[in-house]
Amino acid sequence: MSTKVKSSSQFPESPTDQNNIPQPLELEATILDQLPAFVYLVAEDYSIQYTNRAFTRQFGSIATSGLCHALIRAKVEPCDDCPLTRVFSDRQQQVLIYDDPIRGQIYELHYSPYFSESCRLYALVLGIDITNKCRENYTCRRQICDENIVQICSHCKSIHTKSGIWQKIEHYMSSKSNIRFSHGICPLCMQKHHPDIK
Repeated sequence: MSTKVKSSSQFPESPTDQNNIPQPLELEATILDQLPAFVYLVAEDYSIQYTNRAFTRQFGSIATSGLCHALIRAKVEPCDDCPLTRVFSDRQQQVLIYDDPIRGQIYELHYSPYFSESCRLYALVLGIDITNKCRENYTCRRQICDENIVQICSHCKSIHTKSGIWQKIEHYMSSKSNIRFSHGICPLCMQKHHPDIK
């Protein structure tokens, strides 16, 4: 079975004409709707031309507001640092991490230039929800940091162990590694505590 290629008539000549939103072929739509990531197609005027099911679940229907900045960031005007601008001007892919303050999610966004068969430029955006991955990494890093933080007395320099006792630093370090201590005196302490010895 062969898949038909999209014809240029499936893409609107007027990006603001919401009645002519480009629709992928049935097979392509089914595939895009099965992705765990959201996909959307944006015209140069920031109007969203197509969304898959994951996008609609995450951000709502484009029927309510078809503009990218309105739907995703709840803004009236396009964002100052909008990666779409760079996609349209430089025709270069853009990848960024977006920490969404509205939904509390973190997304990895891939912006790619996409040319219709009529050579009209769009931006194809793939968004992957990486919130859980980021939180797991944060938790893991936090646990490692907590394990590596040792409470030390600011006066006697004893160490507070995980078992709740205070140990001399020499004993604590010896119990954690093969370090052995020998006592000496540094030049500053020698001057301070034994000024008569030269």
